[in-house]
Amino acid sequence: MNEKEKDIVQIQMQKLKVIRKILESGTYDTGTLLNIVEDIQDTLRGTGFIYSLPFIFDKQLEHVEAYYNRGKQYKNMVLATLEDLKLALLDKQFSSVYTLNLIDKLLETNFFMIPMQGLIDKWQIGNVRRVVEKQYTEIVV
Repeated sequence: MNEKEKDIVQIQMQKLKVIRKILESGTYDTGTLLNIVEDIQDTLRGTGFIYSLPFIFDKQLEHVEAYYNRGKQYKNMVLATLEDLKLALLDKQFSSVYTLNLIDKLLETNFFMIPMQGLIDKWQIGNVRRVVEKQYTEIVV
């Protein structure tokens, strides 16, 4: 990911941390929290998550599409988790434990970018013997 996307993601993570602190304090305005979550959701929806994906030969790029699809899946998981967070904030039987767990899941996985990078790293380790000089291509999800 380039610096601009990293900065955008970090800003959104800071906003989530603020929401977490507000929820822990116990005094909050649901409307304000919903606006923050919607802002995060809109920003991430418009932000491309960029991953550097290694390949060995120019003709061996089949895995690129598979990783692109997996990246889209993870990004959709982020958006769905944020939607769940919005619904949890609106729920009449509000559960702070559930909402904090949703926030923690997003923060711990860096918006599900850590599992995606883990998959890419796993592919590299499995193909290390075949790699003489790695070339990289970027996928934008």
